[in-house]
Amino acid sequence: MSYPVTIHLDNADLVDPHLWIEYAGSDLPDDLPSTGKDDFGPVFAISVRRPDFTVRVKQGPGAAGPWENPTLTRIVRQHHLPSPPRPAELWCRADKPFVYPSAPRRPEAISAAEYLARFPVPDPVYLPSTDGPSGLGATVLTGGGTLFGLYHPNAGRVFVAGTFNDWQHPGRDDTDPDRFRELALYRGYFGVPNLWLGVAPDARPGHEYKFVVEGARNRRTPGRCAGGRPTPSPAGWARTTGRTTVSSSTPAPSPGPTAASPPPTGPTSSCTSSACTASPRATRTWARPRGPSPA
Repeated sequence: MSYPVTIHLDNADLVDPHLWIEYAGSDLPDDLPSTGKDDFGPVFAISVRRPDFTVRVKQGPGAAGPWENPTLTRIVRQHHLPSPPRPAELWCRADKPFVYPSAPRRPEAISAAEYLARFPVPDPVYLPSTDGPSGLGATVLTGGGTLFGLYHPNAGRVFVAGTFNDWQHPGRDDTDPDRFRELALYRGYFGVPNLWLGVAPDARPGHEYKFVVEGARNRRTPGRCAGGRPTPSPAGWARTTGRTTVSSSTPAPSPGPTAASPPPTGPTSSCTSSACTASPRATRTWARPRGPSPA
């Protein structure tokens, strides 16, 4: 039985990219050329012999290469693919060992620092800037609206949902895309794209919110973090482990880490899923999770 899969790759540096597909317990790999190109990069419309396989990228046919770094080997499992005959569609970034269920958002041309410089904040609100401007969490802005920020280096897309938009985000049964609040990706810590930022003009102090992440898939099953334990979730969507309340004030800044220190990701979850994330450093009060879970 064959499984139709379309794989999108954003590596435009290869003149003749090939996928090297391997199957556990088999000495017969598939060496497959690209079948086209789109705005994301080379496209591979292929059929795989098993629903579990690994993917590596190289230049040209055969084993001569050059090959991408072995650490970028991507693992695809059966639960990543829809049931046949519906074809699967996956996206791969050239610099990450993951597969994504939809096209990952491209980084913005400007940095997080340049973006954050646009927003004045009222006294005594403090715009988070540990190890450089970050905007993590929720920051009330002068003139109304709230800036939201999340550190996540491997997410494909990030949304913020809350009482201000009736918790609307992709993955719900009753989605209303007009009310989605998607964050954009900016270069942040260490000069690489890892900060997700955006403004919800209708969010104000007292509203609850959560970040909803479309995460990468690889060695572990994507899941929804609930009490720190992963549970199945369609399409790789995962919510944060709790909800926070937008506050009208922020504590005074604390000394930031050195450049070699990891950026602050805040309270961490014991969830081991590559799709799950924890909320950033809590500069406002944690609220007990309640209400409907994402579909």
